[in-house]
Amino acid sequence: DCWKRLWNNRTNYCIQANTPCVGCSEPEFYESFSPIYERQFDVELPGTGRVQIDKVMATVAGVTAAGIGTDMIINRIKERKNGGTEEKAASKES
Repeated sequence: DCWKRLWNNRTNYCIQANTPCVGCSEPEFYESFSPIYERQFDVELPGTGRVQIDKVMATVAGVTAAGIGTDMIINRIKERKNGGTEEKAASKES
């Protein structure tokens, strides 16, 4: 309810100030959300338990790189099938 409540004499709230929500209006804010601004070395993911954040980020980076690489390969194959660039294919259709 931060967007209704507003903080700092009813002038702002965290999302409006371009910062992440830290859950300050939650009932157990300090007990369950601490430490907020310290580096986290592991995180609990649903269905997997606690995992190291470095492994999670490496996996995300790997999947992203694989997706970008796959997209590039698919685009190259499409270009070769069209006899050049996609612009040539578009001009043939019109």
